[in-house]
Amino acid sequence: MKKLRKLIPVLFLFLILAMGISVSASAAPRLNRTTAVLALKKSYTLKVSGVPKSQKITWKTSNKKAVTVTNKGKITANNYGAAYIYAIVGKVTLRCRVTVPKPYLNVKAAYVPDGDTLALKVYGGSGKIKWATSNKKVAAVTNKGVVVGVSPGKAKIVAQIGKAKLACTIVVTSPSITPNALSLYVGNTGTVRMTGTGPTTRMVWGTTNRNIATVNSSGVVTGVSPGTVAIRALVAKKLYTCTVTVKAVPAPAAKKTSTNNSSSTKSSTSTTPASKASNSTSTSTSSSTKVTTTPNNDGTTTKTTTTTKTTTTTTTTVKNTTPGTTTVINNNTSTAPISGTAMNYAAMGEYAARGQSAYNYMKATYPEGRTFTNSTKLFNNNTTALYEWKGGIYRGGYGCAAFCFEFSDRVFDTNQAVRTPMSQISSLSQIRVGDILRTDYDTHSVFVLQVNSDHVVVAEANYNSSVHWGRKIKWTTLKESGTNVMSRYNRTAAAKYEEFMKVRSSLPILR
Repeated sequence: MKKLRKLIPVLFLFLILAMGISVSASAAPRLNRTTAVLALKKSYTLKVSGVPKSQKITWKTSNKKAVTVTNKGKITANNYGAAYIYAIVGKVTLRCRVTVPKPYLNVKAAYVPDGDTLALKVYGGSGKIKWATSNKKVAAVTNKGVVVGVSPGKAKIVAQIGKAKLACTIVVTSPSITPNALSLYVGNTGTVRMTGTGPTTRMVWGTTNRNIATVNSSGVVTGVSPGTVAIRALVAKKLYTCTVTVKAVPAPAAKKTSTNNSSSTKSSTSTTPASKASNSTSTSTSSSTKVTTTPNNDGTTTKTTTTTKTTTTTTTTVKNTTPGTTTVINNNTSTAPISGTAMNYAAMGEYAARGQSAYNYMKATYPEGRTFTNSTKLFNNNTTALYEWKGGIYRGGYGCAAFCFEFSDRVFDTNQAVRTPMSQISSLSQIRVGDILRTDYDTHSVFVLQVNSDHVVVAEANYNSSVHWGRKIKWTTLKESGTNVMSRYNRTAAAKYEEFMKVRSSLPILR
């Protein structure tokens, strides 16, 4: 009993302390917001809880030009910027950071297929918004900011809110699928592409029968089993179809034994120092046997066997432009356009050897379908996505530009580029293999592999986010959406390159 009496005061003291802590915790003042974002001219009321109604609260602002506050805690956004709002309760100071952001559009640039729509929105502003277009024949806009693609071309959509004018560049395209028909063997792949689209174009690929052929998000089709299937791309609520025929892999042909009695010619490969010519000689020998039967006077016969050897020697002269370059020259080399998607380096004159070497390297390093976007780090420099160009017009580039610049440097080294507006190009004869074309209304770069009568064949990166070899671009398309041609065939003195290196860091970067 005595022990219990001694414990009662201790328990009572503990209860008092616990109650005091609880009362103190519940009575701590606090603001209903610690951060807030207000549109210009908008208001909001901050409140302090955990204090009696009679408690005096002093309100202050750190930036009256941006945000003001009344003695009741009502804050008002007067200008763009930020401010801290302080609520002083006795010895306790509470604060809330208030930001008044400048208005901005949800999209700054976009591709819109003709007939499709795009909803633009203004954030961070208040008041009536006036919408306008620079070209109604290309793109129209409603009073709610919905853009409608009318016909291929370029237009600027402007949203005016108060004194602020916000712009969005719209490129209206006319999509089409290429090729319309594709044939491949089981296990092989082929690529179907949508032209007249851009990086922001919404596109979905699909197949009508996955058991015959599949297709990925980049349009790469894989043959699964023999049959015919439709590969479709959904763009702007429209379906574009390519008919794909998958064939069974043919059985290997039976081996045949044959005798070659004719002379043959071979070309050889040689490596020579710069500016020196070398003669490579190849020799092939073939033989033929002839049996002659001669009758004798005694009624017997004599057989005579004659063996003839034919030796053919072919000499090919190769002039290399750079040391350490392996050159393969075919005796029937011509500058006429070649078939397929290979690079026609024979049309590059003195740069033919470097062109072939560059093509082989780039094709092996960046194969068809490899992912390559503006954020892809370079193969030869895994620390950055920016390729530093030697061409002199730009400091460097990302994505499609990085790919073209690296290809170009491997062919032309320090030759300075000459940029010609597409408006001054009257025919394809003014474009050469190895040139860089800026296309799609100055949003995409491609490297020329072939120049044919009515089209060019190109290599490119960041086309549907990946590398592609062999796309054909018609001359009519280049004239419509092409911006300029960058060529590096004219040699420039070393001093010119040194001048470029001094100002390189101040030049623009291409994407």
